[in-house]
Amino acid sequence: HEDGSPLEIVAQIPHTKTRQSNGLTVAYEFTATPDPSGRFSVQTKVSQNAFAEGNYKIKAEYRGLTKTTNVGIDDPLKLTSGALIALNKQVYGLGETVVLTGLLPPTGDNSIKIALTKPDGSVVNSGATVDNQRFSWSWKTPITEKPLTIKTDDRSVTKSNYGIYKIRASTASSGVDVFFKVSATPETDSLTLVPLYVTTEKSLYKAGEKLKVIGTIIKRDQGSEGLVVPDRVTIRVLDGKTPFKQIHEASVYPDQGGNFQSLFDLPVTVFSEGEYKIKALYSGKQSESVFAIANDFSIISKDKLSLLLATDKSDYYPGDTVTVSGKPNKLIYLEKFDVSVIQKKE
Repeated sequence: HEDGSPLEIVAQIPHTKTRQSNGLTVAYEFTATPDPSGRFSVQTKVSQNAFAEGNYKIKAEYRGLTKTTNVGIDDPLKLTSGALIALNKQVYGLGETVVLTGLLPPTGDNSIKIALTKPDGSVVNSGATVDNQRFSWSWKTPITEKPLTIKTDDRSVTKSNYGIYKIRASTASSGVDVFFKVSATPETDSLTLVPLYVTTEKSLYKAGEKLKVIGTIIKRDQGSEGLVVPDRVTIRVLDGKTPFKQIHEASVYPDQGGNFQSLFDLPVTVFSEGEYKIKALYSGKQSESVFAIANDFSIISKDKLSLLLATDKSDYYPGDTVTVSGKPNKLIYLEKFDVSVIQKKE
């Protein structure tokens, strides 16, 4: 002020230990000396023990002139809906660093548990230290795709480091999930989370082959400890034409990573050439996919019997072995084939 009395910052609501002046709660007092242009400034740190969350009024006086303005203060550590966690991005390439940061409610926890679930269902457990309700954790994605072949029941199962990963950050009272993806093309790829996804191993099958259905689910959690409800996925194979008659059905359990699969026979007498539909149902959700069947057999009896022949390749070198395969176009039994090799003259 002109008389040398200090400028005042006046609180609108009395939340802090302050003094009373003329019936007003004064939080801080400052004196500012204007520069030759008439400008002045005052700075103070907004500390938690002095400034509670709320609205405040700043009042300045100079030579009988008075100016007031209001400011609001929010507490970033005041959480009402649980922990907040975030990743530095959603899609990563091989050899990149995943950075997870989080903010916890004021529960007094000094550490947090972190569980990383890989696409194959395996889990890596670790943790992080909590400092002033905040924590940070990092993990490096694999440096190679590293297909891993495992022998199970005389069948080879191939696993890959590509796919969707889940991170669960949890304390004794709560837990939060976040997802990210490791991709061969992180620049153009994106992360899409759906509760249920189903497809087939390939889009076109020949009648008589095995149909392989694969899919993923995002598991439901129950309770604060994240107990998984052991629901099964129902898979149905349907005719692609109205009224979509059901042909096959199976129920399977997803693995720890939420992946599931099932095999179905495609008898040549049942699956004629055309499109068919796969429907998966899980926990009130459903997903569909379409595949096609190619059937070389003629079921209609009036068609003329013929043989369908093929070689393993079109060009050979001297000394190569020629493999010839064939079958009739009708579902009949042939005890043997007579195969003759005739030189074609130009």
